[in-house]
Amino acid sequence: MKILFHIPFLFAILLAGCIDTIDFTGEGNAAPLVIYGNLKTGELPSALTIRQTQPTGGPGANINDAAVLLTNGAGDTAAMLPDGEGVYRFEPTAEFPLTAGESYALEVRLSDGRVFTADPQMMPAAPPPAEGTARVRPGTADVSLRADFTGTTEAQYLRVTFDEVYSFPEITCNPFIAPKTCYFERELPMLFMPLADNGEGSITDTVTAEVFSLSDLSDLQGGFWGKHYYNLYVHSIPKEAHEYWQQINQISNAQGTIFDAPPAVVKGNIYEKDNPENRALGYFETSQVSVTRPFITLLTFLEAGIQVAPYCPVGVLPSDLQFGNFDRACCNCTRLEGASLDKPDWF
Repeated sequence: MKILFHIPFLFAILLAGCIDTIDFTGEGNAAPLVIYGNLKTGELPSALTIRQTQPTGGPGANINDAAVLLTNGAGDTAAMLPDGEGVYRFEPTAEFPLTAGESYALEVRLSDGRVFTADPQMMPAAPPPAEGTARVRPGTADVSLRADFTGTTEAQYLRVTFDEVYSFPEITCNPFIAPKTCYFERELPMLFMPLADNGEGSITDTVTAEVFSLSDLSDLQGGFWGKHYYNLYVHSIPKEAHEYWQQINQISNAQGTIFDAPPAVVKGNIYEKDNPENRALGYFETSQVSVTRPFITLLTFLEAGIQVAPYCPVGVLPSDLQFGNFDRACCNCTRLEGASLDKPDWF
């Protein structure tokens, strides 16, 4: 089983919408409540977002004063705590772990007295091992990210999300100061949710996620200078969640992303406790998550016959420093927005 991501590279700072900002248009003039939550194992945090949309379906106010409660199959409870901007987070504990085969129910109590709930969702088995690869098609600016999975006889349903972490190494501008390396994280917009499953036997899924294109390297601060990692997060999800994301893919705007308002309502699994016909938009999902990290460098493009000029000069002359013939961030990468000197453990 494999998932193939075809990514025409646009090196720009992309302020992508993420799952925490999902909004959908409701029926009629009602202003639906949007609740999206995911209990995850692995590196990604468990989080839930609550917001009230406008009657027109556009983004509305974040709801930060709700009480969010989780309940497992044994009747144990734990709270998801507010973290601002309508986001609530949960960290598993020894008393309330996230375990495969265990069921978890959600209850959201709003300040106006309404209570929304989701039926118990079972935590699925861990996803199959995955190996990610990143390749540049010779003679093009297209980069393909692929996740290959080892065979499994168990029925599994998968979705994949991804983000990017890249480095920016300084050049030596002062022989008495050691050059630093800065690190950057950025979300990538998704035109649809990459999905795969072997629920009906051994199948191969090939999907295309056009994230960005190589139109202007200067749009990305620092250009393509350091190593670029793509974190491919493989979520093992319940069959019902897989079907939900299939519907999202089917009706998403052709020119937008999966987090834009689609032209029709996708019914989730969260509803008002005293009025089950009143459903919130969004979904409460359980998933186990693994990650694979393919990367590309400037050399990757050169080997594919694509000439990409280095962003920073190889050598710096006094005249360069005097007249500013290059971006001064090459000497001090912390000048770049979002720069961090904290190197990820896996980088």
